Amino acid sequence: MVRHFEYEAVVGEPQLKDAVSGFVKSLFYLRSCGKFTYSKDGKCDMGKMEEKDVWCESFPLVYICATSPEFDKDISEFIDEFCKALKASEERNGERKGSIYVELYEIKTEERFMITSTTEEVWEKYTLNFTMKDNFEMKVRHGRRIQDAIVKMCKEACDQPDASARTCVEESKIGDKFITKYSDVQPFRYRISHETGHKGFKLLNMFGFS
Repeated sequence: MVRHFEYEAVVGEPQLKDAVSGFVKSLFYLRSCGKFTYSKDGKCDMGKMEEKDVWCESFPLVYICATSPEFDKDISEFIDEFCKALKASEERNGERKGSIYVELYEIKTEERFMITSTTEEVWEKYTLNFTMKDNFEMKVRHGRRIQDAIVKMCKEACDQPDASARTCVEESKIGDKFITKYSDVQPFRYRISHETGHKGFKLLNMFGFS
């Protein structure tokens, strides 16, 4: 069964990037682990994933993310692309709307009648909905709502024992579950996309890192 979680945030343009970064980078911190190394006898050792606290400038918010320059570059490029698309999207009644979709999946291999087939099995989905308002005055209560939503997302992500348990896998199967191209962090396999615009007029952009 695919688990699906959905969260909302209302911001002004100056707070948009901080809010999006808080959600996305917090989520990928929880869905990543340190690099695995394997000995000659097949034993696995999980390296440490370095982390840091990020203090937002546009409103009071602190979140944790992995300190991986390579991974952060990919995620930050996606965040910048979404923020740019949202700011350029159709405005109605002083609002612009957009969503980010994250799918976590695993590659499954099956053999039948001497034929090997592979499928991608999605096990978790996240929908992050953002409303950007023109002339929005960011008050303390608005920042608290965003922080509460991020905390709720992190708590619900940690409450999934099979996903949050960062356990070693066989070396031959590591690529089925994790993205291994980064030198200092190992995220679960994922796809990320964004959609901007109001109902009836939306633009969907797909991004995939594998």
